[in-house]
Amino acid sequence: MGKMRKWFWATVAVGLVPMLLRLILCSLLIERNTLQLFAISDIIVWGLVLNISIFNERGGLFNYKPEISSVSSTISVIFIVIFSLLFIFELINEAHFIFRSTGLLLFGILFAIASLLTCLFYIDGSKPHQERLNINREEVH
Repeated sequence: MGKMRKWFWATVAVGLVPMLLRLILCSLLIERNTLQLFAISDIIVWGLVLNISIFNERGGLFNYKPEISSVSSTISVIFIVIFSLLFIFELINEAHFIFRSTGLLLFGILFAIASLLTCLFYIDGSKPHQERLNINREEVH
């Protein structure tokens, strides 16, 4: 379980880098109104990093039955598409204010939370498999 815990925290930390940099810059700026404290792009990056990592790890750390593995990859791909669409909408919104910024931000937060919960579900679901692997390794030695 140690590898999975490290993977999870490393993934979350890498995804949070844009948000942390934004917070640091906001605290250092003399005129704080020049930079938004929360941006949809930061949340999109976090969601993409998390879901791409889930997709890549489904065969490694997340050793599931084939049907669960296909579900996890499908859900991750759906979330990747959603975050990509949110990014496109945000780019369009920068050029022409068509969408409500708060609406995009709320959708980003909603899907980021859903991604996090999905990831935690995968980690929890892979515990029995990881424990079986550890028991089998101990029996071999």
